[in-house]
Amino acid sequence: MYALSLTSAINMKKPAARRAVKSQLLQLLSDHPWDALKAQILQKISISLRPRTIEFDHYTVLFYISRVIPKPGMPLTTLQQHAFMIKQVGKTKNSIVNITITENEKDGDEEKENDVDADADEPRSKRLKVRICVLSWHYKN
Repeated sequence: MYALSLTSAINMKKPAARRAVKSQLLQLLSDHPWDALKAQILQKISISLRPRTIEFDHYTVLFYISRVIPKPGMPLTTLQQHAFMIKQVGKTKNSIVNITITENEKDGDEEKENDVDADADEPRSKRLKVRICVLSWHYKN
């Protein structure tokens, strides 16, 4: 049994007490291959976070097992790390593996791509203020 905790990049910018963490359960036998677990994790990301595109590399995936591997956990991104996790599960009677999935911050700013007449030197908030003033001035005349 896997207990998943999913957090988007936007929520990671908020203080820890205000973050909205989505939870999912995943049940797979330990003899399932790494690709099967990876595909199931991507499906849970799709359901919970609803990203536009899903790439496993866009997420930080860590696992921990209570009383065996402490928080924050160890990375779970390769076949070798998956094999290590399965080995650790076999050492304990606890069959629950906690997996934390955090969306990495995006490099590009999608909002700037959508703004046709954006001035690259000015921050977006200043551009919006200027537009609001111009619109109100035209409205008053």
